[in-house]
This record gives sequence, structure tokens and C-alpha cells, in this order.
Amino acid sequence: MMLLKNATVFTENCRFEKTDIKIENGKITEAGTNLTDTKVMDLTGKYIIPGLFDIHTHGAVGTDTMDSDFDFEKWQKYLLSYGVTTFFPTTVSEFDENICATLERLAKNDNVVGINLEGPYINVSKRGAHNEKTIRPADITEMKKYIDISGGKIKITTVAPEIPGNMEFIEELKADGRVVISAGHSAADSDTAIASFKAGVTNLTHTFNAMNGLLHREPTLVGAALATDGVTCEVISDGIHLHPLIVLMLYKTLGSDRMVLISDSMAATGLADGNYVLGGGSMEVIVKDSVARTPGGAIAGSTKNLMQMVRCAIEFGIPKEEAIKMASITPAKAVGIDKICGSISAGKAADIVICDEALNVINTFKDGNLVYKKSGA
Repeated sequence: MMLLKNATVFTENCRFEKTDIKIENGKITEAGTNLTDTKVMDLTGKYIIPGLFDIHTHGAVGTDTMDSDFDFEKWQKYLLSYGVTTFFPTTVSEFDENICATLERLAKNDNVVGINLEGPYINVSKRGAHNEKTIRPADITEMKKYIDISGGKIKITTVAPEIPGNMEFIEELKADGRVVISAGHSAADSDTAIASFKAGVTNLTHTFNAMNGLLHREPTLVGAALATDGVTCEVISDGIHLHPLIVLMLYKTLGSDRMVLISDSMAATGLADGNYVLGGGSMEVIVKDSVARTPGGAIAGSTKNLMQMVRCAIEFGIPKEEAIKMASITPAKAVGIDKICGSISAGKAADIVICDEALNVINTFKDGNLVYKKSGA
């Protein structure tokens, strides 16, 4: 049992308040004022936020979800140093045998709580950094096989609803009830998009990227999502994938309940410029000035982690509390695991980040265990 006392805490109502936090057996047991305990950690002058949650990340520090020698622990250690306590390793479009091998590896790792299956059921014309040879129409039998191989860990997948047969797939996967369906890598018009929302799509994959732009007479997938209640929108807020004004516009349109900050990070995140690969070696990526692109010029994910995305969003004019919310409880709700993480609340995992006012991480707790301590702190 431990008591975190005298800090300014980002509470369940998404405001900073003076609050004490009691931790026992890896859980938050109580959050309130004037709490007492024998083991106290005095955090006067410090800030506490919930562990951040990245639902869309392909890799970092030289490792990729689809690598045969995938190093989850190395990746996790890096992210914990930036206050990211939960993340979904994210795939790219691949041949069946490679997806199966990846899912088998992830299923065996108890620390992997969820998987984001991005592709292969996308539109070739909007493939971005995905290998066009591996892209195919959605197949519900194949998808259910993937869910089973993953041990039920696939929590979200991306589908292009305009591809023949994919709308029926969306309806069938929605009826199955185990996976959140996201529209993306898509050339869908607004009518098709609205039909997909009715069929079961509840999320947009990296909004504006790998989809048609928003025009005043052609609202497309983006416009349909912005205008539809209940659809969350992933946003890469690095100022490269989207102009800072677009990030701010999305926030002012969607609000913090529907905008989800993601990193979409790739293996070069946390490393220097150079040549890298994406998707276990299926795509070459060149990183120059911290921007990752394929040889053809398509942006191939980001080189920033989620905490850096939060800081960028704040720099662009989004209030700090709102940016934190969009990287913690909002993504947790979007994928349906907000009862176990995403906020500082009794009964949830003690995934807690101690930081300064500028969100520089001092300590990170995962399931109540101190897993990162800043040097000299």
C-alpha cells in the first residue's frame, strides 16, 4: 500500500486538483483529500496525470510490430519514460502467413493488452506506406481466424468501406462484437461513409491522412465523420501529418470526447535520421529531418511518441487538460477498455505519471510498480 500525497492531480473530471491517491495491489483504491497511510510519497510541487494510452503505434527505438525479432520490452521501456503506460502494437497490410505469425507472437506476450490490425482490408489507391501486393477485400472468415490467433487481443481494425464486399464485412464484424471498426486508407464519399457508420464503423484512422480531403461540395469520409455523433477521430498532432491549424480545427469541431491523439510512430521513433523499414521489412522508409517517407514520397508514420504529440497539441493552442484527456481516457473509451485504465479513479489500474508542470516525466508507475525514474530525481 502506498499514498501519493500533496500533488496536483489530473482527476476523473479532467481537471487539475489537489488530490491524494492511495494504491494497493496494483490498483487505485482511493482518490481524495486528507487521506492517510503509513507509506507516503510526498509530491509537493509535482503534477500527476494518468498513464497515456496510444491505440495506434507501429514501433519505436528500432523495433516494429511485425519484426520476427519484435522487442516489446525495449519498446515499452522507451514509452514508459515518456509516460505512455498502455499501447496497442499496430500492424500493416501483409500476406496471411505474416499476419498470422505476428499475431501468434503478440498473443504469447502477456504485456500486450490489445492489437490494432491496420490493413489489409484497405483501398490500394490510399495505401500510403502499405504494400499494395498484400491489400485485399475484407474476409470475415479470415478476420475471425485472426481474432482467434491473437487470443482475442485484436481490439480495433481499419477497413475501407467503399471496396465491394467490405460494407457487408463491417456489418458482420459489428455483429461479432469483439473488434472496434475504423474507416481509413479509404476513398469513400460521404454517402458511403454515413452508410458505414450505420453498419458499425465508430472511428476514423489518422483523420485526413490516406483519405480524400474535405471540400465544401464534397464532404467525403472526413466531413461525414465530423458531422456524425459517436464517431471518434484519430489525430496525428505532430504538425507534419496535419497543419497545426487543422489540428486546432479538429479539436474545436470534435471536442475532447471524440478526438483521439495517436502517435502512428514507426521504428525510427527515438532514433536518428536514416534508412529504416516498416512492417517487418516489407517497406523501405527514409527518415530525414525527423520525417519518415517511403521512396515514393508518402509519409510513413511519425517519429514522435504520444507524449510529444500531446505537447505539440498544446503548442498549437489546445488546452493542456484537453490534450491529456485526448491521450488517456478518450482513447480508452474509443476501444472499450476505460473501466480498467485511462483515468485516475478507484478500481482502475495504478498507471500513473508524475511530472512537472510542462509534462516532463519524473516517475512512471505501471500497475502500481515504479517502472521509470528520471535520472537524478
